[in-house]
Amino acid sequence: MSKPSIIGGLGVSRYQERLARALADPEGFWAEAAKEVDWIEWPRKIFDPSMGIYGRWWAGGAVNTCYNTLDRNVAYGSWAAAVPAKCGSRGSSPRSSSAASMGASCMRRVTSANLT
Repeated sequence: MSKPSIIGGLGVSRYQERLARALADPEGFWAEAAKEVDWIEWPRKIFDPSMGIYGRWWAGGAVNTCYNTLDRNVAYGSWAAAVPAKCGSRGSSPRSSSAASMGASCMRRVTSANLT
């Protein structure tokens, strides 16, 4: 079961729709996008303009980047998204047999550790 994504799989018309939303309400748009991330600590503010010359997005929030990049993709069954585009030999992709065996091996380790 994969989480829905507000950004993934956009066609050109959906891109324009999302861009318009982001420009009209940047904090609301990025607050919605933040719901797609697993947070250790939810941000105190979505955007804090007082923090530095450019401000700070998700001020006070904390995430585990490794977990959000790799572990949760495996947990949601989309391990291929976590496999680098170039793994193994030149030109291999996440859909290649080497990536497939790497994903299967990872799933075996997760299952044998009773993490599923």
